[in-house]
Formats: sequence, structure tokens, C-alpha cells
Amino acid sequence: EAVEKASWWNYEKNKETFSLPISVVNDGEWWVATCNDETKKILGDRLHGCAHGKTKEEAIDKMFMMIRMAHDYSEERQLNYQRFVPFRKGDWKHTGGKWLIIFGIHIYFRYGKGMKGGAYLPFTKLNVSLSNKWVIYRKFKNERREKI
Repeated sequence: EAVEKASWWNYEKNKETFSLPISVVNDGEWWVATCNDETKKILGDRLHGCAHGKTKEEAIDKMFMMIRMAHDYSEERQLNYQRFVPFRKGDWKHTGGKWLIIFGIHIYFRYGKGMKGGAYLPFTKLNVSLSNKWVIYRKFKNERREKI
């Protein structure tokens, strides 16, 4: 049952389809698909695309491919940048954990029992976990390379 609850978004009974307002025009030979002002209200003005194709479906597919490419580029730049930031510190005032990042090495501290992930320091309830932004970036680049 826990697995069933964990992937609730994949079940047909929970899926819903709505139309995304885009503009599609035909000049006789080419179809052009683009985002419009109503699309920007839903997606924001940073996710947009415009593409053309021989068929309406081709133009729409290319437009969404352009949006995916723009998003992937933005994500890649963010991951690349995060590797080189000398020092970042999380909000140490909130409960649930404290973290800091030094040149892409993310160190996360939690206090308590029975936490998954990380390792406990001997004879304490302090749980420490590490992640590496360099590894995350490399994995992202390799996955993108495999898609192409």
C-alpha cells in the first residue's frame, strides 16, 4: 500500500487532461505553433516556444521540444554553476535539518532517531549525509547525452 500511495500520480483515476492554450496558424505551406499571452499566464514568461513544421502535429511537437530544450539548458547551467560556488549555508533556524555546501559538496545535518539516508555519528543522534553536485552534474550530462 505504501508503494501505491507513493506513485499516486501514475494511476488513471488520478489523471486529468486540460487544454493548454497555444496559437497555431497555417500559411498554406507551413504550420507555426507558438505560445501566446494565455499560455504565459499558466507557464510564466520563461517557458515558451515557437516552431514550424509541414503538419500541425509536427509544429506542435517541435514547439514543445523547444520548451524542453530551453528548460534543460537552464537546468544544466544551474547545476554547472552550483559546483563552483565556494560556500552556501542553509537556514539554520528551521527544524528538520541544517546544511552547507562547499564547492559542490553538500553536507546535511539532522538530529533524531530512525532517519533514512546518511550516517549517524557514533554515540549521538546526529545524522550526517553528503551529496556531490559534481556527480549530479555529470549524471545529468550523461543522461542528456544518452537521449540524443
